Amino acid sequence: MAIVRNRIKQATVDYKLTAVVLILLGIGLVILYSASTVLSFSKFGNNTHYFFNQLTQGVLIGLLCMYVCSKIDYHRWQKLAPLLVFLSIVLLALVLVPGLGFKVGKLEQC
Repeated sequence: MAIVRNRIKQATVDYKLTAVVLILLGIGLVILYSASTVLSFSKFGNNTHYFFNQLTQGVLIGLLCMYVCSKIDYHRWQKLAPLLVFLSIVLLALVLVPGLGFKVGKLEQC
């Protein structure tokens, strides 16, 4: 009589999706670097200021959040989906409410 063992299937990494995300991230950083070198050099005397600022404040935090969220079982996200969609719609609607913006210099963000 054969013994049947129940094995828990380990979650595997989707390497194609990870590669696409990293390629798009790299392209975005190259575009940011290309578009901001002159302004960064004129303001800070360093043509990589905006690039490293975005790298540390956006990319690294984003990749860390992506890793943490990938470790959460998708059934939990499925249960939270209606609440997250509702919250997203509310936040999108708040953009249209006058008076919730802020003013920077002569520009006003509505």
